Amino acid sequence: MAELAVGRSTAIVGEMSFDQLVESLARDYAINDRKTASNLSYRIAHLRGHFGKLTASEISYDAMTRYISARMTEGAAPATVQHELACLGRMLTLAVRSRRLAVKPPIPTIKLQNARTGFFEAEDVERVAQQLPEASQRSSTAPTSQAGAAPRSWAWSGAAWIAWP
Repeated sequence: MAELAVGRSTAIVGEMSFDQLVESLARDYAINDRKTASNLSYRIAHLRGHFGKLTASEISYDAMTRYISARMTEGAAPATVQHELACLGRMLTLAVRSRRLAVKPPIPTIKLQNARTGFFEAEDVERVAQQLPEASQRSSTAPTSQAGAAPRSWAWSGAAWIAWP
């Protein structure tokens, strides 16, 4: 009601096709200079196969869960599917903001079990260093931070350890 009082319409302007959703997302990525823009066409290709003939209002929670099932059956990694759904979610958010979609459906979540394992300990670094050519072994041990100092990241350059701030 408050929007009507100030002369703004709350009506939905018109239906939005999947291609229009993609255009909106591409424009958003360009405006915001998103780092993941290079991955966009790959993600959109998979989404298009399942949602390409639907309008924004036809993309439902159930349609997204069917998409998840189909992609997992195809062998896609859960994180990949999650990134694809994030793109779809952003498209729907942009449609709501442009008043082309009344309500954005909830985006299903996927449980990711990708905790990293296999970190190198100092002893492991020493064992690897022993396998390096003799010239490389002179400075093969990764330096450690001083007690109480902020931890630093170290990288092996092939000849010596380099500190990254």
